Formats: sequence, structure tokens, C-alpha cells
Amino acid sequence: MENWVPGLPPLPWQVAPEDPPDTEIVAEFEGEWEPKRECVFYGSPDPGGIYERPTPRNSTLRLRRFHDVLLAPHHVLLSYRDGRVLPVTFALDHSEGWLTPGARDPAAPQQYNPWPCRAEPARIDEPVFLAEPNWNEYGHVLLEVVPKLPMLEKLPAHVKVVTSGWSFPPMLEALGGSENRLASFHGPLFCRTLYVPDPPVDIRGNFHTMARDAYAKVAKSVADAAQGRAKRIFLSRSRIATRRLENEAQVEKLFRDLGFEIVSPELLAVADQINLVASAAMIAGCAGSAMHSLVFAQSDTRVLILSQDKWHSSIDAYVAKADRQYGYVIGRGIPQPGRQPREWSWSVDIDLVEHAIHEHFGL
Repeated sequence: MENWVPGLPPLPWQVAPEDPPDTEIVAEFEGEWEPKRECVFYGSPDPGGIYERPTPRNSTLRLRRFHDVLLAPHHVLLSYRDGRVLPVTFALDHSEGWLTPGARDPAAPQQYNPWPCRAEPARIDEPVFLAEPNWNEYGHVLLEVVPKLPMLEKLPAHVKVVTSGWSFPPMLEALGGSENRLASFHGPLFCRTLYVPDPPVDIRGNFHTMARDAYAKVAKSVADAAQGRAKRIFLSRSRIATRRLENEAQVEKLFRDLGFEIVSPELLAVADQINLVASAAMIAGCAGSAMHSLVFAQSDTRVLILSQDKWHSSIDAYVAKADRQYGYVIGRGIPQPGRQPREWSWSVDIDLVEHAIHEHFGL
């Protein structure tokens, strides 16, 4: 292979003007982009989403086949022939700010960290389907990987599912795949044939009907007929170290006194988490990965999300199935030296939370 490169090219990487001419569309999927839903904000206005930059997109999603690609974690695709970043990379995530030279600061180098990076790429000669999240966290896998999996039905059974992220066998199997199709990588990886799906969910603010169908199919596959419908649950982040709600103990007591079950979802199996959300009539919790499980909630489930002014993810307003289904109470970040504002701990007004509970849930 005369063009073989001994590892990833040095930073800063150059960006190719267009994807390779030998890229092929192998399947298309019809549907529509769903609208952002109106949410209710108690005590303060919408602080604006940290990622939200929705752009017009074609409602027909494509599954494309690329040839001779160097794949790095977080779906960064480089041409094997010349080492340039392929434009498809920027359609898959929100990485412009840390992949394009000078995107944030003209004097700054690229911020992408290709670690761990072997002396030369690993290699996979069999065809692979890219199922990669931006970050290896449950919420990112749920939104960025799972809704792509139905596209596997258009590919032969021998095509592997390649990911550097959290494993998702229950959801893969629910959507027609199998665990033995998973192929983990920790980059870089040379792929002779790589199938790249258009994302049905874009955390910048797009949610496709294909994603809605995928989540419904997953929920149905793990449905527990014994689960009732009268549950009130509060999804706790008290065991999570990042973005801590400093007065969460007070918040949890408030909800517990009003009949909410306090649940730490990370202690449950994935199927149990899905069933819990799908069967609940009222759901509350702090913004984060656990609340992304709301993709499995019913259209008449009432939801109250506690978020903070320095880290507010507006993708929830696209996940919602009806206007005013979701309510928010926005807390204030607590400055912490050496940490970005979005990583700060925060607190919330207890009286405002109590008011929102009564107003939003009618309790």
C-alpha cells in the first residue's frame, strides 16, 4: 500500500475542501425533522442552549460508503491518501471549534487530542458501520448512536459496528443487531470500507422522526407489562461528581415528601432505566445524561428539569413530544477557580422548585 501513513499526521490538520469523489450513497431514509417544543420556565427565562445552533437540513437521511479512511475517536475522519480532515466530520458533531485551525483564536493551535495514538494505525479490512458518540457518556450514546442503528438493516450481516464509546448491546439487539457485531477501537483505525450514517439526532438542535421510531422500538422490546403508570420519580445526580447540585439533598427531600421515588439511574440496568422512564407519569431531575432517557417517556408524561444558567442543554426541547410538556427551574452556577463555567457546581432556589412542582404537576 504505497500511500500508507505511519500514524495520524501532525497537528494542525488541514481540512479537505470536499469529501472524496468515490463516496457512495448506499441507502436513504425518509422522514421529517421535528419542531422544537415550547417549554415552561419557572422564575427565570430560557438561558439559551450551550450547543444550540440548528441549521436547515435535508429531511432525507443518507447512509454513505467511504473508502480508505483513517478514523480517530469522536468520529474524526481523515483521508488515508493525504491525511486531511474530511468535511463529513463536521456534519457528524460540533467539533468545528477544536478541529479547524484558529476557529476559536487565530493564534491557537487545534485542540483535538488524538490520544491514545499508536505509532501506526490499527487496521480493519472488513467493512464497518460508524456508531460513534461525541463523548463516551450514556446520554451521548443514547442521542448520537442509538438512533443510527436501524440503518444497519440496509447492510449485510457481516458488517461490523465500530465505536470507541460505551457499549450498547440491549439497544443494538432491540434494533436488529447483535453484540458479536461490535468492534471497539481506541484509534487511530484504518478502514478500507466505512459506512457513515447521517445523524437522526444532532445535539445542536435537530431531532428526526427516524430517531423517534428507533426509541419507540427499543422501549417496546424491553417493555415490562407489570410496570404501572402512576409512578412519580426523581432522577438523582447525587452520586455524580461533575456539575454537582450543592443543595440536592434538600431538593430530594422536597420531592420525596410529595411522593416521588428518588432513583440513581446509574445503579440500574439499561432495560430497567428504560422501563422506569417509560412507565412514569411524572419525572423530575437534574439536567444531564439521565434526563436524556426522556426519549422513552410517554407523550403525556409531565417533566420538570432542574438546570443551571451556565450549562443548559436545549436538546431536551426537541426530545419533548408536546408543547409545555417540560418545565424548567434554572439555578445559578457557583464560580470555581480553574474550571470552566459549564463545569461549575450550582444551587437552586428551594422555594422556586416547590412552586414549580405545584404548578407543573398540579400537586
